[in-house]
Amino acid sequence: MAIGPKTQYLITSYAREIKQDKQQRQDIQKTLDGVKIFSGDNNNELVTVIEGCDEMIDRYQPSVEGLDDKINDVNNSINAVLQTILDTGTAASDCSEIDGEPVLAGTDEDGDPAALSREIAYDQVQLHQWAFSGEDPFAKTITVLDGTNSGIGTYTGIATVLVGSYLEFVSGSDGSNCDGTQATIDAEYAKLPALRAERDAVIEHVNIIKEERARYELRKFGMTNSMEMIDDQITKKEGLIAALEDPDYTDYIKE
Repeated sequence: MAIGPKTQYLITSYAREIKQDKQQRQDIQKTLDGVKIFSGDNNNELVTVIEGCDEMIDRYQPSVEGLDDKINDVNNSINAVLQTILDTGTAASDCSEIDGEPVLAGTDEDGDPAALSREIAYDQVQLHQWAFSGEDPFAKTITVLDGTNSGIGTYTGIATVLVGSYLEFVSGSDGSNCDGTQATIDAEYAKLPALRAERDAVIEHVNIIKEERARYELRKFGMTNSMEMIDDQITKKEGLIAALEDPDYTDYIKE
């Protein structure tokens, strides 16, 4: 049975939409890849550039990777200082004991005499990464910077991780030279502010660059997602046309 006018109109209309969808998808792909617009008599005057997302994202890599390497190096120096403090405090156990008993230099939560414990925590550099995929492009994962993954992430941040503790001690306990030990610890602590200021200044710089890179990553996600949605619509419309044109069922169309 011949296809009637109403059904034919649907087929023609959806075929036209598919053509428009394919053109729209092509235009998005061109924008994703990058566009240069020229003018002038010989069409040789560059007037507009829309940068390709992948190329732009790749151009940021040398900067963010190198800066993350510097952050990792300085942070390793910070943690080396903290480890020296922990080792020095732990080794000076005789400075926190008298006759084998801890010096009760502080009080507990009930106000009773208690030994004071000094906790040592490493500085941990964390790479916060948005997904730029799926239903939530802002879904976040956190990776620890370890020297093998420099340059990844949407921004770089700092957390602390407890690595140990030692008991506070008092000068002259058990006849030991605890003043010298405390001086060593104080000298190590004095190194930390400058090191952290150096590291944090680099973090500030790398995050400026990563933030701008994220703008292109988000743009890429949006355009890729749009093309996927267009592909789904094309598939559905092509399926509709196939159903309307199926000769096994056209006899049932009432027109």
